[in-house]
Amino acid sequence: MNAARDRLYSAALKIFAEKRNKGVSVSELAREANVARSTIYNLIPDMDTLFSEVANQVTEQFNEKLMALLDGVEDPAIQLTYALAFPLEEFHNDPQVGRFVTEFALRESQLKKYWFGVPEKALMTGIESGRFVISKSEVTVFRAQMAGGLLSTMLLIQDGQVGWREAAHNFAMLQLRALGMSDAEARTITERLSMARESESL
Repeated sequence: MNAARDRLYSAALKIFAEKRNKGVSVSELAREANVARSTIYNLIPDMDTLFSEVANQVTEQFNEKLMALLDGVEDPAIQLTYALAFPLEEFHNDPQVGRFVTEFALRESQLKKYWFGVPEKALMTGIESGRFVISKSEVTVFRAQMAGGLLSTMLLIQDGQVGWREAAHNFAMLQLRALGMSDAEARTITERLSMARESESL
């Protein structure tokens, strides 16, 4: 993607999040991105698909960054912990993306795709290896409650009720315990992740 189109996508994301709907005009986008209308006509041939393109970009960027973090990680419990904690860190670092996701994630298929990547693969691997105690028939419901729980946790962070590190640690730990892991092991995994992320940020 070229820099100009990326700039337009960032501006569109901001407008979508602030307006809380999927509509945006060429004039609005030109004003927010500080570009000429002709630039938009050249780079965005169909404004009706702009929301889908932006949502797909958000999901793809999340997956790319998450896969880079998980390079060499084999334990499905650690994979799932990263998959749950990473979005909260990203939303803390980029609140605009956080507002976009909390507004649209539950009803837009492009954003739901995140849960069919690393989270679902980690769940299935954990079940097949005996790491997790739920059955395959329960994965759909468990995935749904993870998605809803993550969005609720994001809202707590946005409202200033809890910091993202504490929220990520507690949310991931509760999910691991729900999958049958002991409190001690779940706590060890999430604390190790917290320390790793802190050291990377130094």
